[in-house]
Amino acid sequence: VDEAAEALLARRPEGVGLIRAAGLSSDLVAPATTAAAIWSRGRMCALPRRQVMGVTSTSGALARADMRAPALPARDDIAGLVITAATLAAAGLAGFVWAERSTRAPLLPPGVYSDRGFIATAAQGALFNFAFYGLLFAMSLMLQQGRGLSALVSGLLFLPLTGLISIGAICAAPLAQRIGRPAVLGIGQAVLATTFLAVAWASTSAALWLLVLALVPAGFTSGLLVPTMTSQSIAAVEPALHGAASAVFNTSRQIGGAIGVATFGPLLGATHNLRDGFITCAIVGAAATAAALLLTALTRPATVAAPTGSLNAQAPCATSAHDTPDNLPEHA
Repeated sequence: VDEAAEALLARRPEGVGLIRAAGLSSDLVAPATTAAAIWSRGRMCALPRRQVMGVTSTSGALARADMRAPALPARDDIAGLVITAATLAAAGLAGFVWAERSTRAPLLPPGVYSDRGFIATAAQGALFNFAFYGLLFAMSLMLQQGRGLSALVSGLLFLPLTGLISIGAICAAPLAQRIGRPAVLGIGQAVLATTFLAVAWASTSAALWLLVLALVPAGFTSGLLVPTMTSQSIAAVEPALHGAASAVFNTSRQIGGAIGVATFGPLLGATHNLRDGFITCAIVGAAATAAALLLTALTRPATVAAPTGSLNAQAPCATSAHDTPDNLPEHA
């Protein structure tokens, strides 16, 4: 039984030699008569067969070993933990806002969050990560636990999605030059919301090729949206605030992704049927993307000329070799 740092398996010759040199030969237990075990929940649990360093080759061997984790807390206890965590998060946010308003040198310059277009784009980034990464998390569980696919096969099914992200990113700058960033955002989010609904429909079929086909536009539009949102967020503020704007935008995306995974997990298991739970997750993802689409109107450039020296009068930022101030679409 591995009870301390000095515990070892007697099959290791260097360990056995050390024990004998210390005069503790009588305390050795030969593995031929006693199998290695783990002390769990007040009793001895034998290690599964066909394992290396405790890692089993099959899930069946682990199930037969009966080394399950302790029971989860009751639903009421979980709800209390969630409410407590949400309360602490709200208190932390309120404290951060108070500290920022009280200091002469705030971590987040006021010029960043005073622009309506930047706030809208940051919210779009959060909603995108909420839907995209939440759905990826739910889909991986649905494929492996719901359909019984291996981790390798499940990963291969994501290749059309992940492969087209890079292609979409390459096309983002030329497309933004041709039709403008707000148009790219609007079209991309509309397509992505529709794609989430198509993924929900495809998940009801036993044929995996339908699900793979539905993921193709999701990958391409995701590649379009991320660099376009990044460029739009930076272009909304003056050049001196580009670093802060980039940091805030990326932070909003990370927060959205974390909340998405935390939200889609319970939604996936709420119905005790992973297929139905995944459909719910896909619909929620489509709704979040539709909400981001509605925010696109706030990212459009103002139709009234701004006074000289104001925040909206600054030139857009160039974020790639193709996205320079000379060849960006003209804004009123």
